[in-house]
Amino acid sequence: MVKTTQEYLELPYPIILTKHRDDMDTYWFAEIPDLPGCCAHGATPNQAIEELQASKELWIDKHIEDGYAVPEPRANLYNEVIKGRRAKQH
Repeated sequence: MVKTTQEYLELPYPIILTKHRDDMDTYWFAEIPDLPGCCAHGATPNQAIEELQASKELWIDKHIEDGYAVPEPRANLYNEVIKGRRAKQH
């Protein structure tokens, strides 16, 4: 049975949050590695996470609508994260 968008939204997807600086500004980038391409940014960590929640809902809705599988959170993700960056996947 396929889960609903709401059921997926309730799953504990880990978030990677990183601070970035360019020549003009500092911003925060948030991503959900288990949902490829699901990311957002904001001026503060909270804003980036809020934007990410909206992106996550759209990402899940679109995948369900198009008949694609929505991955569930990986339990071992934290073991793959080193200093805020994902380790190379083999």
